[in-house]
Amino acid sequence: MEIGDSIRIYRKKAGLSQKELAHLSGLSETVINNYENGRRKPKLETIVKIASALHTEVYCLLDPCEKNINEFIFNLSETYKGFTAYLAAAGYSVTYYSQDVYGSEDEIIKKVFEHELDRSQLQNIFEARNDDNKTIVAVNSGYELTKDNQTIRISAEEFTRLAIEFKDYLDFRVQRYFDND
Repeated sequence: MEIGDSIRIYRKKAGLSQKELAHLSGLSETVINNYENGRRKPKLETIVKIASALHTEVYCLLDPCEKNINEFIFNLSETYKGFTAYLAAAGYSVTYYSQDVYGSEDEIIKKVFEHELDRSQLQNIFEARNDDNKTIVAVNSGYELTKDNQTIRISAEEFTRLAIEFKDYLDFRVQRYFDND
């Protein structure tokens, strides 16, 4: 099974249209369609966005029979380890957090505008219905970086993007070193 098939299966399981998945993942409907139909393969950062929008783990979208999956998961894990080790060496403590936020759509939007919630940290928003009442549930998750008694929060998606950029930068620098040798 290809990754596009997995995306389609998990999208349908979540009850989302391609348009809704595109909106939740920050991609275009055409891109989602191309992935699902095997015309394009998503990059790691995009897989992270799609998995986040589908409220699932990255490895769930990957084919367990694919020969490179173990290497992919290992590399992602090593990328996180390397990045968090770098942050620790720079004096940061890194912790993962996750919380569900309940309320009406207006209440959640108000919390975002009043800076009680950071919009970039809202991984998923989905509806749960209780009889006639409509309740919106927002999953707020990411990483807290603390140094010198100051804490910042970044989304899991942003943390992954930073970790991948950090790894790419180190790979580039090491390669330049060997090229100049």
